Amino acid sequence: MPSMSVDPQGLSRLRFVEWRIRRILGALDFVDLTTGFPVNRTLCVDIPGVGLMRKPSGRYIIQKAAGLEHHGQAFRAPPQDPPLQALPFRGTVEDPSRRYLARSFTLLLPRDPDPAHPDVEHSLFQPARVSLFPAPAASVPGIRWSLVRVSLDRSVDGRSVPLSGALLRITDSSGAVLLASGMTDARGEGLVVVPAIPFARSSEGGTNGTGDGHGDDTEEPVLVYETPARMQVVWDAEAVGFPDPDRLEKEHESFLRSEHALTLKAGRTERIRKTVSTT
Repeated sequence: MPSMSVDPQGLSRLRFVEWRIRRILGALDFVDLTTGFPVNRTLCVDIPGVGLMRKPSGRYIIQKAAGLEHHGQAFRAPPQDPPLQALPFRGTVEDPSRRYLARSFTLLLPRDPDPAHPDVEHSLFQPARVSLFPAPAASVPGIRWSLVRVSLDRSVDGRSVPLSGALLRITDSSGAVLLASGMTDARGEGLVVVPAIPFARSSEGGTNGTGDGHGDDTEEPVLVYETPARMQVVWDAEAVGFPDPDRLEKEHESFLRSEHALTLKAGRTERIRKTVSTT
């Protein structure tokens, strides 16, 4: 006996049901670099050779890709060829609201479909993540955040031009620990947001006038309100189109153009303007 929610007349007109089952190739999330939160605003995403479908949450479903045509139909047993992450697709993303800087990125397919590996970074069950860098004019909440605003140019044939597409790395004073990153826009302007800078910290030792903790250990430690740091400028002169900050970060030692010592303080904005040698 049919349920009360089923129209018997509708059932009588039903002739067949068509099932369409298709394997997706993965998902793509764009996230705010500073907070790590998903960006659900409308973006302009272009990945030649890849078909995407945007969901209301802002996540993009990878429906098809050149070279993986057979994967879409092989629901239960995806092909073993090509090998995992063997096909790189270069994409670009732009924010029409200009809150985030335009950038390029590389999507590696196919992703691992094995349900025994759901937590690995390149798993089909984990979305690929692309970080979006804040534009210089972006609003920045957070009273404890330290800001570094940068204006960079370079000399070309005796004249200064903006240094655009440079990766800005804020590290600890030794340069070993990455604290935050940013990028310069077409005008050479950049913003780096350094979260969770403490209002004060212990010098962890005696005082010798420098606050570095290398004084007389018999003296009481003092509170210091600034954190020493370094800014590194990473730039690829051969790059074409929108910059790929992931590549610059991975190869930053090869493209390091400048280093600058600075101090950070919670709630304070540091301003740096300089000409960077790119030769």
